[in-house]
Amino acid sequence: MGCAPLSTVTVQPWQFLVHNCRGTTRSSPLKSIAAIVVTALFTLSACTRWAERPLIGSYQLVHPTECRDDIQDSTLVVRVDGTYDQHVQLKSGRNETVENGHWTYDRAARRINFSKFLVSSETSFSTEASHPAMILVNRSADCWYQHPK
Repeated sequence: MGCAPLSTVTVQPWQFLVHNCRGTTRSSPLKSIAAIVVTALFTLSACTRWAERPLIGSYQLVHPTECRDDIQDSTLVVRVDGTYDQHVQLKSGRNETVENGHWTYDRAARRINFSKFLVSSETSFSTEASHPAMILVNRSADCWYQHPK
């Protein structure tokens, strides 16, 4: 049992036409509008993540003792899925870690916000999306995270 030959049908802009083996069916204009809305939301979501793209990646803490006296070294990995890892090595040899923490970015304020942050009591920091990207932990004390050059 085969399909009937395809035929040309003129439709109005508000109509949506599907032609298949069972015949022609018309869908409501609401389904077309819903498809447009879903596409717009997906595009907007992609644009939002695109603005954050320069912040994604691995960072090294510059001038760690300017953030906290007991810090030897620290790395930060910011992932596109909104999670991050932060590893801090203390001068005492002890390590502190945040794994799969959550971060958000405020584009208007150009600030990145972390769920928990080990090198500062603050959790929201200014960012510089220049190359290399920087997260300014303590601007006045010259302490920041920076992508490797």
